[in-house]
Amino acid sequence: MPDQDIEDAAMQTKPLPDGLKIADIEFSVRGKVSSGRTDITFYKNGYSDKALIHVQDGEAYVSYLIEPFLSEVTRYDTYAGFDN
Repeated sequence: MPDQDIEDAAMQTKPLPDGLKIADIEFSVRGKVSSGRTDITFYKNGYSDKALIHVQDGEAYVSYLIEPFLSEVTRYDTYAGFDN
């Protein structure tokens, strides 16, 4: 993605509701990223990186699984991982 497109997308972001934060993002191949910035790639031919987005609300966690060839995201009401 060109730098200008990244800047334009960043200008359209919306903050998470109060109390929510992204705890980390776990990739099936690259492992876990818990600080800084990372990208989940969505490709033109309809697939994506396999990733779990872990959202934290106090002590509670919700995990969102992005599957490479599926068009829907799966939600887990717990901190899910690729090992479990």
